[in-house]
Amino acid sequence: MWPPELEFVCGDCGSRLRRRQQSRNGQCHSDWRVDDDGIVRLLDVDDDAGAAEEIDALVDALRVGDMTPFKRAEKFESELRRIRPDFEYESWLNPDQADWVRIEPLAGKTVLELGSRCGALTRSLARRADHVVAVDTDLDGLRFSAAMQESAETENLTLVHGDATALPLGDDQFDVVVVNGVLKHVGADESSDDPVRAQRSFLRQTRQWLRPDGRLLVSEWNRLDPVHRLAAVVPAAVEGAVLDAGGRRRSPSVRLHSERGYVRLLERAGFRNVTVSYAVPNRRSPAFVFSDERLLAAFLRRKLVSLGTCLHSSISPQSLSRVPFPPGTARLLGALTPAYKIGADAS
Repeated sequence: MWPPELEFVCGDCGSRLRRRQQSRNGQCHSDWRVDDDGIVRLLDVDDDAGAAEEIDALVDALRVGDMTPFKRAEKFESELRRIRPDFEYESWLNPDQADWVRIEPLAGKTVLELGSRCGALTRSLARRADHVVAVDTDLDGLRFSAAMQESAETENLTLVHGDATALPLGDDQFDVVVVNGVLKHVGADESSDDPVRAQRSFLRQTRQWLRPDGRLLVSEWNRLDPVHRLAAVVPAAVEGAVLDAGGRRRSPSVRLHSERGYVRLLERAGFRNVTVSYAVPNRRSPAFVFSDERLLAAFLRRKLVSLGTCLHSSISPQSLSRVPFPPGTARLLGALTPAYKIGADAS
């Protein structure tokens, strides 16, 4: 389904693209196909033929029968692990995936989600926003989202197979842009000699897509995350085990930042009022998201008190709770938090 206000701009001639029945054509006759799944196809596909056939059969199987959305997702994810074991995806089954955006008012708003993967966050956005445009380079994940769209009754959703760094979108079209795990990949390949500049340019582009009162929401890992730092120094034979145990994935080509680094990056891209929340235990499955590092420290204190009373029943919780943290503990915990959920105003 197309939102009536959504406009594409031809990357060749700069003309506004008029909607056609099966494509959108510019004055120079460039077009973007809409496939049978309703996905806007901006990229060519060069998949392994065997894997593509298995994915096709799997998605087709999801469209038949009386499976609940949960059963559809369970079947897709279990088969996807077998077909593409190295694929990094965010589980549609994870109920915590959307916790960090639930406090953002989305009623009546148009949302652009960059990095939708299999739609773990998309479905929550679509249930609350007026319209969602979900973009990803992985066509299989988008096809799964399309298969789930009927059962989840999210007709206010446009799926786009495209590169988040090169989208033919017009300016001032969205109230909210969600950058979900994409930023670390921008400028991280060998073609870029300055990853930070590439990320800043990408963020400036997202700011152009936002309306003047729009909001940017970013979900990303912390460069100082202890699990990532430990994985970098252990032998290669156990690196994967360390990352898996911590809920991480091996990503050889990424560019991460610290908390201050992300704030500086967004401010230099023109965003204002940048706020950082702390995600625990990891980015994809945040059981807790703390808006303040002092809340994070208070949470850790409660956990330590609980652990201490379990190990030494003779010690009262009241006694343990009075033991002070060293100065600067809250600041240190914030700096070492595994992942961040970041919000910023376009102007």
